[in-house]
Amino acid sequence: PLHDESYSDDNDNDDVDNHKMVDRDFEIEIPVYYRQQVSKASSSGSAESSLASTPKRQCILDTILDSPDVSSTLDRINLSDTKFTILAAAIARAGGQNLDDGSLSRSTVRRKRTYHRSNIEATVRTEFCDLDKPPLIVHWDGKLMIDRTNSADPKANVDRLSVGVTGHNVDKILGIAKLSAGTGEAQAKAVIHLLNFWDIIGDVIGMSFDTTASNTGSENGACKKQKKHIGRNLLY
Repeated sequence: PLHDESYSDDNDNDDVDNHKMVDRDFEIEIPVYYRQQVSKASSSGSAESSLASTPKRQCILDTILDSPDVSSTLDRINLSDTKFTILAAAIARAGGQNLDDGSLSRSTVRRKRTYHRSNIEATVRTEFCDLDKPPLIVHWDGKLMIDRTNSADPKANVDRLSVGVTGHNVDKILGIAKLSAGTGEAQAKAVIHLLNFWDIIGDVIGMSFDTTASNTGSENGACKKQKKHIGRNLLY
């Protein structure tokens, strides 16, 4: 925002190219167009008030919060709820909406994003389950990673397991599970759970994995546990 102490109408006749806003650490030159808009702000106050009263202007905030595309984009660019709340408020104000007429808070943004994620997940799962799927190969691989969700100990590690399936015209990540331990049994349970969740356990004909003991163990390996649960031989 442009504050009164940083801009004065008395400088309109000065050299516009040398007019700058000075902050503590840097300088930002104000483009001529925006300086003109600031100088006209007082005379256009009544016009902005009339625009803010129109139904189109009043629904800007609701449109932003109710859009699943916006929610999905926020996840892609990893924008936090707090930062998006600030951004949404600025966009709504720029569009002429009075923020007192809507509900905007971090908790509101969080609730909307959770709702959209749930709907998107359900849609993706339904579309995949309705496909006429070919025989599938299940792939999994684990990695010890820093547990970013552990606020009590930011340096704590956790076992993560990525699970996916491939087939003719199919290449699908089923999920990335958080394991209590990196044992073969824990990995097998996570894989079977995801196969059941996506309703494709009957379509699996083979397994793809690296040859660690947790996978290939003769008694407690993930491969043996999965074959036993599925009840048939699988291609390695």
